[in-house]
Amino acid sequence: MLNYILGGSGHGKSTELINKIIEEYGSGKRIYVIVPEQFSFEFDKKLYNTVGVEKYNEINCLTFTTLSKEIFLANGNKSGEYADEMTKTVLMYEAIKEVRDNKWLDFYEKQSFNTAFIENVIQAVSEFRKAGITPDMLIQRTTNINLQIKDKIKDIAMLYSAYDKLLEKNKLKDSLTDISEAAAIANMNDYFKDTIFFIDEFESFTGDEYEMLDVIISECDKLYIALRTDDVTAPEFSLFETVNKTFAKLNYISKKYGREYNIRFLQEPYRFRKKELSHIEKNILRTNRKVMYLETESPAVRIIESKNLYQEVEFVCAEIRRLIIEEGYKYKDIAIVSRQISDYTSIFESTFERYEIPYFMDVKKTLMHTSIMVLITSILEIAANKKIESELIFKYAKTQLIGIGYQNISLLENYCYKWDIDGDLWLSEFEFDKNEKIEEIRTQLITPIVKFKNSCEDATGYEICKALYTLLEEVNAPKNVSGLAQSYKESGYSDIAKEIKKLWADLMDMLDVLASLLKDKKIDIENFKNIFIAMLKNETYSMPPQRLDAVTIASAETARLNSPKVTFVVGVNDGIFPSAEKPTGLISDSDKEVLASVGIQLLRTAKDMISDERLVVYKALSSASEKLYLSYPLTDNSGRGKYPSFIIEQVEEMFDGALKMYSDKMGAVFYSKTLKSAYYNYVQGYEKNDEEYLSIKQVLSEDEFYKTKLEFLDKASNNPDFRITEKELVKGIFSNKLRISATRFENYNLCHFKFFCQNGLKIRQRVKKEINALEKGNIIHYCMDKLLSSCKTKEEFYALTKSQIVKQINDYAQEYKEKELGGDIGKSQRFIVKFKKTVEGIVDLVLHIQEEFRQSKFRPVNFELEISDRQGNAPIRLKTKDGIEVILTGKVDRVDMFEDNGKRYIRVIDYKTGSKSFSLENLMYGLDMQMLLYLFALIDENGMYAGSVPAGVLYMPSGNLQCDSDRGDLKDIADRINSQYKMKGVVLKNRAVLQAMEERIDGVYIPAKILKSDTGEGEIMLNKQHSTFLTEKQFKRIKEHANRLLTEMAEGLYDGDISANPLVSGNWSSCNYCDYWDICGNVPNVRNREMVKDKETMNEFLGDE
Repeated sequence: MLNYILGGSGHGKSTELINKIIEEYGSGKRIYVIVPEQFSFEFDKKLYNTVGVEKYNEINCLTFTTLSKEIFLANGNKSGEYADEMTKTVLMYEAIKEVRDNKWLDFYEKQSFNTAFIENVIQAVSEFRKAGITPDMLIQRTTNINLQIKDKIKDIAMLYSAYDKLLEKNKLKDSLTDISEAAAIANMNDYFKDTIFFIDEFESFTGDEYEMLDVIISECDKLYIALRTDDVTAPEFSLFETVNKTFAKLNYISKKYGREYNIRFLQEPYRFRKKELSHIEKNILRTNRKVMYLETESPAVRIIESKNLYQEVEFVCAEIRRLIIEEGYKYKDIAIVSRQISDYTSIFESTFERYEIPYFMDVKKTLMHTSIMVLITSILEIAANKKIESELIFKYAKTQLIGIGYQNISLLENYCYKWDIDGDLWLSEFEFDKNEKIEEIRTQLITPIVKFKNSCEDATGYEICKALYTLLEEVNAPKNVSGLAQSYKESGYSDIAKEIKKLWADLMDMLDVLASLLKDKKIDIENFKNIFIAMLKNETYSMPPQRLDAVTIASAETARLNSPKVTFVVGVNDGIFPSAEKPTGLISDSDKEVLASVGIQLLRTAKDMISDERLVVYKALSSASEKLYLSYPLTDNSGRGKYPSFIIEQVEEMFDGALKMYSDKMGAVFYSKTLKSAYYNYVQGYEKNDEEYLSIKQVLSEDEFYKTKLEFLDKASNNPDFRITEKELVKGIFSNKLRISATRFENYNLCHFKFFCQNGLKIRQRVKKEINALEKGNIIHYCMDKLLSSCKTKEEFYALTKSQIVKQINDYAQEYKEKELGGDIGKSQRFIVKFKKTVEGIVDLVLHIQEEFRQSKFRPVNFELEISDRQGNAPIRLKTKDGIEVILTGKVDRVDMFEDNGKRYIRVIDYKTGSKSFSLENLMYGLDMQMLLYLFALIDENGMYAGSVPAGVLYMPSGNLQCDSDRGDLKDIADRINSQYKMKGVVLKNRAVLQAMEERIDGVYIPAKILKSDTGEGEIMLNKQHSTFLTEKQFKRIKEHANRLLTEMAEGLYDGDISANPLVSGNWSSCNYCDYWDICGNVPNVRNREMVKDKETMNEFLGDE
């Protein structure tokens, strides 16, 4: 007799089944209970608690797999060792290689080289195996089918056959054949005579399970089976289509043996304590849904809309804490399910920690991305690659399992970043900027890997495994892993310690399998790596619950929920819940239809998956007994928009009343369930100053730890005027003498905080030795200094031909490259091209300077002149009222002199690779003063040219010529060259001096252009629109202003002023492109100093002359 117990979720099917077990217990028959493997623990626990220990011990609670093993044991069959998943992967790799090498593959020949192909073939073979289809049956039944499908099946059959032969050769068995073989043995031995079977929690069965059921139904006295369906006659595409198909197949088997069947429908839902939940179970995913009037403002069903996944999980955690505190639930009463649990894993971990919620995540994790496996895959990838990649080297080093600390790794990484270390450069001592510490770390890092790589040449799989373990021992990996596990254990994280130990054991198992199966087989390191990675992809692990009272988090399709009181279903989005995922693998849906036509019936077609997904949704929505929350985010982790699932609309239509809540409207207090969560949410809304946030702040202030954090937060955020209160600390950083350059002086004027970070704390971005704007400037300065210094007179410089200039510049540039850039070693093509263009630009600059010198009466007297005591040109020295000495030093690219009527006029020239603007208004704020400060130092009473008159400062562009216009005549080209190289800056308003710079004062070379109305006598008349000039008195005023700013800088700095109070002007801000904007707390420019640039202010600053 076949007895069906039918009903929807929560209708008491399992309870009824257990009652029947109790009834049949005294019959004297052997009793068997079969449940799916994932439900065995929960069912066993429920049965044990119901029937008691004595009866439980006499009942056989099994899965189909353990039933098969019992049959083998009872009949003395199926001896031998089973192939585990690792072994299967290796053997399938061997099978693929063998078939490919023999050129037996037609359709899959190219795909067979892909690592993922191994997993796909294993999946296909498993499907055929479970369907009871052998390789020979595949070939025989597909003789007359479509040619393309026939080629695919032929390839799979060849791989299937080769794989089976390898199993046999290694005296291994595939557990997937157990159920079919056990069914045959049971049938021959009448094993199920005088038995009563009970089956629960199945929706469908595989082909081999049907073979076992065929024998059970034919032999057993009674079979009770509980199925989740409320209408076995429902049409196709109904909610319980999958279960109804199972019902039909079981009936077919029972009719085949003339067995009668009985149906008991359970109509009353026992699980649901709230009628809203019962209403959902009866109506969800049905076509004739009914509407229920909500009698309460707090229904048992809630829909929550969130902006993103983070806000969604934040709501879930806050609501769980509310349920625990206000409604008396326990954590074990609550479950969270999702159809895409991997998207939420890291968010769950951090948010649950913040809300102090214990949880068990019932999810299998991949080994692939654990630090232990990253260590191994990095080693194998480095060894397999022809070129050593720095990225892989540091991926290997950063696992922290090789005994090299983060500080040393960072030191080496910065060095490699700076010098662009890659490839063969790793194999010998680094030639750039030699450093003993760097070399020590390089050797420690690379030597074991090189040794391993050499050991893998012409080696067997066993030899590679041995060499790999030798490498691990050389870098103390076993000891480091053990130490890491111990440190976690001592810190109270025993679950993580166990996880680390298990991962190491898994690694050893993998190496044992590889060493055993590839013992005498020669294999190159590339293929060894591919096998190892394929094994990793198939290996997962999970950790058991660490405490009884914990929230369960599970994937919706595999959730093993034991009737939770509260269920949160997260990620109820379109295409996700239910999933719109399509079948993957070697055999497509259309292929399955063709195979079905020739008697090869495989599970999991697209239609089956749709039917299964309906059940997944139904089970999740009918799992809770008291409360159900359905939530969906409007964006994914990358910010792309998402839409709610049609399930949300269905649920809303089923109730006459409001179900929806918005997580961003819940208020800060709702999210402040623990001190950690309160502080987190207070920081998120820090700029708000409403009653809610003030109350949260008040509560946090009562805790000493968070009170300190709040004080620091207030200080950092509300007071960008940072200040060092300990004066001695300032002196400890800068000493009693403040030595600065003009650039540092300008940085201080731009923003005190930026100056402090850069020059006090010395926090700087990593520098890469490449041809950037800074390096271009260095190359130009070096070459220009060398070239101009080699010419003793202006005439000698004029006499240089273009070919001589090209040769000398190339020689000097190469000399610089060898000294400062490490020569040509390891340089990319991009570096070489940019270096060449820079050098060509210097040649153009020199030719222009020749022209400028020819028409100028100024002569160069110094190149690359240092403003310092060592060079005989005293720096600017000032003293504050507190006795702090300010010393301004620096370097001038070029100093020019002109003598007239017993007076010496000095100008300084600076070569600029980028575009340089100059503004007199900026001088008021200590900007654009660099060259002026150096000019003042030169003509100061202690300067090299004391008593001289300032003639001006000029910035000469020194980049490549831009040839982006159509070619014209020679005059057009000359005008373009002069326009590009025209110098910016400020010059002395003096006719003789300006004529000495540019005879006609046409504004071709200098920022000065004479008016046509100028008579040529008396005070010169300049076009103010095209000229930037100062009188001698104005130069003097600016010098006094500069000295005052220098003194004020020192006084402010030594008074502790390091405020984040930047200069701004209109849309421009000194915060633009600042390296420190994200730590100053003054974004966007809460406080700033506005630059005033009106005519009246300028006249007051310069004097009205």
